[in-house]
Amino acid sequence: MNLTFAAWYGERPRLPAYGDSADVSRFTDALVRALDGYCGVSEPGSGNWLINGEALSQAVPKLLALVNKERKGEVQSCSPHRSGPRDLPLHVLQEPPKVKVEIVVLPEKYQALGGFTMRDLAHERALLVGGNKRGEWQTEAVRSFYWIKVESPTNAFAEFVCAAEPVDPPTYRLEVLR
Repeated sequence: MNLTFAAWYGERPRLPAYGDSADVSRFTDALVRALDGYCGVSEPGSGNWLINGEALSQAVPKLLALVNKERKGEVQSCSPHRSGPRDLPLHVLQEPPKVKVEIVVLPEKYQALGGFTMRDLAHERALLVGGNKRGEWQTEAVRSFYWIKVESPTNAFAEFVCAAEPVDPPTYRLEVLR
């Protein structure tokens, strides 16, 4: 597998990648997160998840946007492209890829009045539960289909349910309008 390396540096070719003081570059942070399990494509019949050029080219820009959001200030972007006749894996995962999940109730005044529940329909994993704070509700899940419910115990807003929502890596954002 070959990657068009110049594309990884962003929209301004031949300029060096940059980081924040005392930290790796934003691109490096995003790439390490991808390799750490926030991307992958299923290898049919094996149960393995392959981190290859195609998976990286889809995940790194999304993870870079997340890193930019976390770090504030000057943003870095990239437009990676896989090249070459074969897309060989760089890394193999035994578990499904991880997903950074954000659930937001809008308008924001309702955010502190409710919570969410997520149930993994494919893997029968434990429930993910959270909420009751201002801002985005955040959790981490594995790639799967989820039953998701957003509700207010005080009935401040109507219940919202997704019966079989695909939650794919590297990030998933659900905005619930009330």
